[in-house]
Amino acid sequence: MKDKKKSIEELVRLCGTKKGSLIVGNILIAMGAILNILPVLLTYKIIVSLMTKKEPRENLMFYALYGILAVFVAYLFTYIGSIFCHTFSYRIIADLKKKIVSHIATLPLGYFTGEHKAKLKQVLSSDMNQIEGYYAHQLPSLVSTLLLILSLLFFMFRMNVVSLC
Repeated sequence: MKDKKKSIEELVRLCGTKKGSLIVGNILIAMGAILNILPVLLTYKIIVSLMTKKEPRENLMFYALYGILAVFVAYLFTYIGSIFCHTFSYRIIADLKKKIVSHIATLPLGYFTGEHKAKLKQVLSSDMNQIEGYYAHQLPSLVSTLLLILSLLFFMFRMNVVSLC
């Protein structure tokens, strides 16, 4: 696992691609995932308010509107974050392909025999798709899932403490 982490960091360093869009994209996707919790919490608040009849009905309508707004904002953050992550991913693949092609230009023509052609085609197609999949899909999903779990644990703990008091 340590070698894999090192190779991912080295890949970014080797390509010279700036990590800013990847970081911004992951932050936006994580914010979108956390905002997806808000409608559930507001629904809980509406149910509690209806059962206890402590809040006026106008407040309940605002809770519902805030929940709908939170869903739209969450999807907007996720969409924009996905664009940033895909932009980073495509940029790193383009830089990597340029480096590979410039290296291939320095090799002697006798190097490209049958087996080497197949290996080269595999690297330029399937291996590049794996890199794109990691940076554009897997890493943002991992980050947003971890933050979602942590925020759910926080809210569950908070609700539990509030209900005990």
